[in-house]
Amino acid sequence: MVEEMARYESNHLSFVGHIGGDDFIMVTTPEKSFSICQSIICQFDKRLAQFHGESEALAGYYQSINRKGECERFPLLALSIAIISTEIRKYSSYAEISSIASGLKKKAKQQVGSVVIRDQRLLSGADNCPKKPTSPHLSHFQNRPR
Repeated sequence: MVEEMARYESNHLSFVGHIGGDDFIMVTTPEKSFSICQSIICQFDKRLAQFHGESEALAGYYQSINRKGECERFPLLALSIAIISTEIRKYSSYAEISSIASGLKKKAKQQVGSVVIRDQRLLSGADNCPKKPTSPHLSHFQNRPR
């Protein structure tokens, strides 16, 4: 799905790779990154009923037995996407990019539901993407509140 949306949104100018586990990387042009990520989340959220079932998707959670043998409510599957852009900021190494991505991903996973979060350091405010500031250094898109 990620590769499909990247191709659709960027006219085949993107690369999608699997890092491991449930982590993927997409390399695309800075001006397309946010819209591609928004599209990925919208398409993913439309398919939640395929992963959980219609009633769970409508309820916004599912119930299952936890490790203690107790019935517990769990949040639905969600995507956490971190954007690191070279549009304004230049990076000195892959390690620096990886470190920033790790921090952003951690912040994204603290949100409820699917979210796109990006590094806002050094952005001048010329950004025209819809966003909800979460701190002076971050902005994010969340498809639906929970």
